[in-house]
Amino acid sequence: DLSQALGLPRQYDHPEVVDAMRRIADGGTIELAWDGVRREQPIDMADKRVTATAAPGFQPVIEFIGGENSDAAQPAAALTIGAGRLTIRGVAVRMAEQQSATTPLALFGIGTGRLICEDVVLRMPGNPLATVDLGARRGNAFIVASGASGTAAGVTMLRSRAAGDAVFLEVASAATGGASLEWSG
Repeated sequence: DLSQALGLPRQYDHPEVVDAMRRIADGGTIELAWDGVRREQPIDMADKRVTATAAPGFQPVIEFIGGENSDAAQPAAALTIGAGRLTIRGVAVRMAEQQSATTPLALFGIGTGRLICEDVVLRMPGNPLATVDLGARRGNAFIVASGASGTAAGVTMLRSRAAGDAVFLEVASAATGGASLEWSG
């Protein structure tokens, strides 16, 4: 279970994913052993390399209830990867419906890091900002890459799908950074 994977005392049998991300060592694996939806606050991976995988026989769904943003020019990301690497296997990840949104949201915010999804379903709700002019940015995105000059964020989608009213990949950097996308199966 999650507490064993993290080496935590028994009282952490069902910690929130955000707590697991804070506690996991760089290069570690978090095994998600639940069925159905678990609502989570935004997560900042602190540039770690982490794998989040469904435990055998389980079908976990992570539903984020908003995003965080330290830069008003960027969307509020539910899960910030930064310069780290996140591998997700066999998990559904979605954004909760927002009652009112004044800033665009993204499921993932990547700096110079990498997102790898294997057998994953990503879902975004309807877009409450679709008719609002936000300048260069209009509405929500699944993934926003904002790498520094001369760098590239990477996204790999293997046997995965995305559904919802949002741009899939937005390269938000005003610098000469970029992003690579590989999609298979």
